[in-house]
Amino acid sequence: MTLVYHDRRWRAGTAKQTLEDFPSKEAAIQRACAAMDAANFYDAFIMAGTQPLLDKLELRRECQRRKDAAAALRAVADYVHKHSSIFARDGARLWSPDQTARQQQLIEAVGAKINALAGPAEQGTATYDQFETLLGELHKLGFYPETPLVSAVARAFV
Repeated sequence: MTLVYHDRRWRAGTAKQTLEDFPSKEAAIQRACAAMDAANFYDAFIMAGTQPLLDKLELRRECQRRKDAAAALRAVADYVHKHSSIFARDGARLWSPDQTARQQQLIEAVGAKINALAGPAEQGTATYDQFETLLGELHKLGFYPETPLVSAVARAFV
């Protein structure tokens, strides 16, 4: 795989083209995403041999999708951490402070797992199914993040 990019916009005069070889498409995408907003990195695309694999728009969309997925996961994790004391309880009986604290710790632990998923999301290795599994754990604990936050994660993984 070859990542191709230029040191300036093509309309700004003569641009120097740089070609970087990578062992895989994923490695090339990760390099491009890391440099996407850097100076001297314009109109990047990825080729497999002599055939274009990802044009500049597809590559930019993929990098943005990864960035959005990580941000959405972090937003859910932040919400879980801030609101972990507010959860549904089963039955009319009040919980002891110890039971409540334990439940809150369990909820926060799942929130930490969601936050940890943001790193792999930036690398393109996380999936919505992984998030959905953690969301199911939160639901079993009686915790329900706001729908727009969950929707943002779903949109980012599409």
